[in-house]
Amino acid sequence: MRTFLGTLTRATNHLGQILEATIIETGLSGSELLVMQVALEEEQPSTALILKATGLRPSTLSSLLTRLERRGYVRRRRGGRDGRSRLIVLTLPGEQAIRIATSLQLEIERRLGEPGRRLEDLKVLEAIAREISLLAGPAIDPADGLPIATA
Repeated sequence: MRTFLGTLTRATNHLGQILEATIIETGLSGSELLVMQVALEEEQPSTALILKATGLRPSTLSSLLTRLERRGYVRRRRGGRDGRSRLIVLTLPGEQAIRIATSLQLEIERRLGEPGRRLEDLKVLEAIAREISLLAGPAIDPADGLPIATA
């Protein structure tokens, strides 16, 4: 018996494979691309905001940011009133890489055809993503086991 979640999982896995194969020329992984897209859209987001937006685990995000920083795509800087939060700054090479990867993503969307590009389809997908995010709960800091603040 097919279920909605089973179908969604299969589609997500296949799309991930297509995306990875398409963006390989940029040298970015799908997860790196996701993090950089949030950094581009939100302009110097905190790591907490990236965790919330991507659903990544804190340790995974930390590893991704270290790799992106070593390659010169992002910088981490202190932020917030007390300087304890970490903000992610996209560098010029990072912006160039994300623009190339985004154009490749748009080509995938073009090949998929009209469904998924209509505004009402995107709204449905965004609503599903929000509900799944709520089911997943808050990101947990492995250091102390407490939910990570999103402010």
